[in-house]
Amino acid sequence: MSGSIAEIAGFVAAASLLLAPGLILLLALPSKLLAPRDMLPAAFVLSPAVLAVELVVAAFAGVPFDLFVPAAAAANAVGAVVLARRRPGRIAFDCPLAWLFPAVLIAVPVVAELALDPLRRAYGWHNMMQMAAILEIYALPRPPEDLQLAGFRLSYAWLGWTQVAAIAKLTATSPTLVFAPLNVAQLLVLVYFVCEAAVVYCGRRLAMIGVAATFALLSAGLLNILARFVIWSFTAHGELKISPFDSKFLNMDLMCPALPALALMSYALARATRARDVPAVWLLCISACAASLVYPLFLPSCLVVLGAFGLFTLVAPFVPSWTMPRYRPTEVVAYAAAAAVSLAIPVAYIWYLGGDTTEPVAWLNLARAPRRVVHLGAVFCFIDAALLWIAVVAWQARDGGKLLGVGIAVALQIPFVIISMLYAVEYKFLFAALLVAAPLVGAQLTDWSQSGLLHRAAIVTVFAIATVGNALALMSWRWHHPAEYARAKLLDEATAEPHPIAGWSGAWQRSVREETPADAVLLTGPSDQPDAVFAMRAVYVCATEDEGRYGYSLPCGGELQGVKRFPPTQTLRRKAVLEKALAATLTDAEAATLLETLEALGRPIVLHTTSPSAFEAWLEANGIGTSIFVSETDKVRLIVRGTSSQASR
Repeated sequence: MSGSIAEIAGFVAAASLLLAPGLILLLALPSKLLAPRDMLPAAFVLSPAVLAVELVVAAFAGVPFDLFVPAAAAANAVGAVVLARRRPGRIAFDCPLAWLFPAVLIAVPVVAELALDPLRRAYGWHNMMQMAAILEIYALPRPPEDLQLAGFRLSYAWLGWTQVAAIAKLTATSPTLVFAPLNVAQLLVLVYFVCEAAVVYCGRRLAMIGVAATFALLSAGLLNILARFVIWSFTAHGELKISPFDSKFLNMDLMCPALPALALMSYALARATRARDVPAVWLLCISACAASLVYPLFLPSCLVVLGAFGLFTLVAPFVPSWTMPRYRPTEVVAYAAAAAVSLAIPVAYIWYLGGDTTEPVAWLNLARAPRRVVHLGAVFCFIDAALLWIAVVAWQARDGGKLLGVGIAVALQIPFVIISMLYAVEYKFLFAALLVAAPLVGAQLTDWSQSGLLHRAAIVTVFAIATVGNALALMSWRWHHPAEYARAKLLDEATAEPHPIAGWSGAWQRSVREETPADAVLLTGPSDQPDAVFAMRAVYVCATEDEGRYGYSLPCGGELQGVKRFPPTQTLRRKAVLEKALAATLTDAEAATLLETLEALGRPIVLHTTSPSAFEAWLEANGIGTSIFVSETDKVRLIVRGTSSQASR
């Protein structure tokens, strides 16, 4: 009985972390930022970022993550309840069913794919790299290190996983199970705020907005998608990562909790440009900070939005004939300060992440621009045509707010064309452009549909076509890659700490988890499995070069140097050391030097071999270290500090 009560308490505490951190922020602010109906969705959007900030404070105070989780759950829940009671009437919920229906339709194929394909859920795209980051959150307040390169700080974004990690701990389940329902909920809330932003532009809260705004979201790459399925041999053009736009929600990707924050930012932008709405200005800064903190690669897009709105507030007083809100000078100055702070927080985080990395990470590439313009047209052909229509109407009506929205949506597309970043991460600008443009397009389509039944029927028809095309595009991966994860090891998703389920050959990894210190460094050879995650120990250097690994499609060299930007000299030097540790022949002098090199790390060393290793044989002959696992295929030896002196006797 006590076990059941503890499980129930854990799930209740986990549920509180979905809303309570964000509610505390929204209710604690003196200004009423949102209508009561928007408070709960906004709290859900902001909670991952608020909880991440709380984790940073706790880590600096030396609080272990296992202690932080229950304390944060209790403190946030109590704080949210107290503030809600002190400010009655601030919370309500009113989401029209006509909005919920199209949102659910686009979520259904995501739910089906995640539910029917466990390996897709566990290994989709780079899930194992995200799991490695979550394991480092579990180890706080120890400074996070990269599991693929022991001793180097974790340069890949990880703070955004705080909420998922905390919920996994509280419910004693794997993060791979937690992210799936969270991603679906984040997709639904994203659609909600796109619709709310469309309401601001439209001026009325109409049922048709749900279909029109959702169609605008689905239209990204729609013609490209339909051509692909009508003509099977058609060569796809455009940015596949945003065609369809909800494909990211199939993966354990930090973009998923950040995208609703961008939608909230788009909603705040709409309010702040339609009327003099100071609370919306504060919300604009808060949501931009939240999106950038959860997923730092959205920072440039947020900078574009905040900068464009700042120019808008400066220009507005000089064009009195245009419909533009006029903010007071003190409000403009306050906005500039708030925007600077909201950007400084994620900038400081990015600076910390990049402490062990090299530069540059981006450059202008005008030579690729013509081809990229064609690709961009394949993705945004409908959106840009609609934006042109809106711009003409707005210019005729002297509507500065709508023109600003069009300008931002177009401006966010330009970096995709002219900026080159390794592995095409510049496509993040396209997501921001889409979320700024979709409310404008949805509002314009809704206005158009009010003129007659035929117009409404046309929108519903194209929405149905877009929904089917979207579902086909999401499911096409399985058709084209039926054996993608055939040899991948399943995770035991019943536990918070990931490892292969019973029946798979994870015995040596289990021995490392259970019989070595938490700070041990693992030396192991090339593998197509995420050994660092399963063993829960940082590897000296990941060794796979020529083939992709399950959980991530890049070889180790591409991940360490291309994605994470670690110095190539360090990875090459360590790979040379690892090759000697696994070599079949080695002199005594080389073995002694090798041991001294490894001991210079100042941490316990775990050597895993799958074939005869001269270094392992030398260690055993000299009585150095302890054998902790032996099977027909694997050997594992633990070497503690100070053992090199044994070799000289």
